[in-house]
Amino acid sequence: MSPRSTRTTSSDEAPAPVADRAALGAARRRVSAGRMAVWGALAAGPAALVLAVLPAPRTVAATPKKTATVVATPAVAADPSGYAELLVSSWLASSTKTVSEPSRRVQAMAPGTALPDTAAPATMASAISVTATAPGRWQVTVAATAKDGAVRYFALPVTADGDGRFAVPAGPAQVAAPAPAAEATESGYPVTVPTTGRPLAATVAEFLTAYLSGGQIDRYAVPGVRLSAPQAAYRKVEVEQLGADEQAAAAETVAADNTRVRVRVRVRAEDTAGGAWPLDYGLALTARAGRWEISAVTASGLAGGAR
Repeated sequence: MSPRSTRTTSSDEAPAPVADRAALGAARRRVSAGRMAVWGALAAGPAALVLAVLPAPRTVAATPKKTATVVATPAVAADPSGYAELLVSSWLASSTKTVSEPSRRVQAMAPGTALPDTAAPATMASAISVTATAPGRWQVTVAATAKDGAVRYFALPVTADGDGRFAVPAGPAQVAAPAPAAEATESGYPVTVPTTGRPLAATVAEFLTAYLSGGQIDRYAVPGVRLSAPQAAYRKVEVEQLGADEQAAAAETVAADNTRVRVRVRVRAEDTAGGAWPLDYGLALTARAGRWEISAVTASGLAGGAR
């Protein structure tokens, strides 16, 4: 055999398998896909940047609509007393013979009301009785005092509408004086206290003398209690009647500390001109350190509230 360079293929130099070629193609495709992804990212980059910069959408809660709050105001009870007083006093001061301010007022307040021929003005007109005859309707009795001191009484019907505006459907009618109420029995002071010879009576007399004549009253008061006296008007004060709600007030000695009593006292006070005035007071007293002290001064019928 001629020696000829003949290349032989050994088993060690076997051609690359088909699987390697397939892997190479896949790698190439991945590279191409990666390039496309990069370009896509670059293309999407500005848009993504814009989206990143924009603020995130916010959820805005709906603001509840404001509504006016209606506060219920209790209706104020109408009082026709003043209206009736003004109408009656204007009517008495009016006359059919002249046109005056009172007559114009009457025609404005009660149109069609007949006027008296001669005016007889009252020095004072006071409503002394108000009787409700129906909802929004009253009969008011007005006492009119003349210049000579005589008092006449007039009944007047008064009505009110839903807005509290008054009206007079008819003119005044002269009537008899209203009968006074039955006298209430005062049962709050059943103990009679002698006006002399008792320590409580002495304290009451000394205190009211100072109270009505401008004297020093603080020394009679319970510590911490401030008492106010009226303007000095009397030069002499004498206790005429004294009643109490507790038997301790009538004792010949001062009761134990912190014992409290109420008294009703009538005094005869003489003014600087020599005139005598009967005055009734209610006092509350407390025993302390062997003496009675004043803790309250009221009108006699109100003393029950002060202990």
